[in-house]
Amino acid sequence: MKRTLFGMLLILATTTTASAGIIINVADNGGFAEFTFTGSDTLSTSGNMFNGFWVAADRVPNLMNGSYNTDGSVTSGAASFSFGATSYSVVDVWEGFATGVGNYAFGWRTSGATPGSQSAGTAVSISGSILTDVLFAHFNQGVFFSQYIGPHSDAPDAMLRDGITINVGEGQVPVPTPLALLGLGLAAIGWTKRKV
Repeated sequence: MKRTLFGMLLILATTTTASAGIIINVADNGGFAEFTFTGSDTLSTSGNMFNGFWVAADRVPNLMNGSYNTDGSVTSGAASFSFGATSYSVVDVWEGFATGVGNYAFGWRTSGATPGSQSAGTAVSISGSILTDVLFAHFNQGVFFSQYIGPHSDAPDAMLRDGITINVGEGQVPVPTPLALLGLGLAAIGWTKRKV
């Protein structure tokens, strides 16, 4: 009994350290794209972030359903991202999913100070929710994944440890939490006690 309990607690302790990485939900709000950001990650390799939080076009080729090259405004809400201890507010978005334009991407941009070059081991996080004037119809619906975060041009992007999940129009992607895993562990312990 004690060995079983100890084994369950050990499994519970190791699974609660798992991370879901960064999750970006894209919803249709009156025909416009609404972005909800959650999560954090760590850079596995160094890279240049330039002026925002970018998802490279060549890393997620099916995210957009065409080639776009436009600025988008934040019409309501607020979001911010951080690299290490420095936080940046999202002020607008950029649709740059044009073929043959290097690493052009979809980005949530900041103004003024920019993240610039970042080292491996840097913590990355993003949170908040913004409604934009970017058309939701520009996105393909589905769940997309990128291991990379990077610049909007040919500079090197960085690899993330857990990656970014982009969920477009499929409902909210649930974020696994240690509390949910703890609940499963406690239920298993209760079940084990009843059996004995």
